[in-house]
Amino acid sequence: MIQDFQLNPSFNIYFEGMEYHAKIHFDDAFETEAEEIAASDISTLAAKVSNRWRQYLLSIANKYKQ
Repeated sequence: MIQDFQLNPSFNIYFEGMEYHAKIHFDDAFETEAEEIAASDISTLAAKVSNRWRQYLLSIANKYKQ
């Protein structure tokens, strides 16, 4: 069971060099580093960011299971 978990995420989205970029910093108790995701269009970027959040939350759940 996950108890007292606090997450203070931040992210930036910007366009550079013909690509959209999202820089995500989860700012959690595990001290993860900021990650950058790039895509050629905003829809693909949104899907990639959503998938990364899902992976991150699953990894937290797995850490607390053990």
